[in-house]
Amino acid sequence: MIKLGAKELRTKLPSEKDLKKIKKNPIYIIVDNVLDTYNIGGIFRLADAVSAKKVFLCGETETPPHTRIKNASINTTEWVDWQYS
Repeated sequence: MIKLGAKELRTKLPSEKDLKKIKKNPIYIIVDNVLDTYNIGGIFRLADAVSAKKVFLCGETETPPHTRIKNASINTTEWVDWQYS
């Protein structure tokens, strides 16, 4: 098993050129009434890992920008498409 440090993890916003290269999979993640902001951040990391098209946040789910979501998501909220409904 390889343990990655902070330098190996993507923590800054990719360039527009890099974002256009990423092929999005037809995966949509629906997050309904998830109250723990760390879990929401984890879902954004998952969406980034599988190249999901969009994350839909619903109900009483907290939305970005939120400090705890940003920290838990290691900034993936900046480039993962999301919408609150």
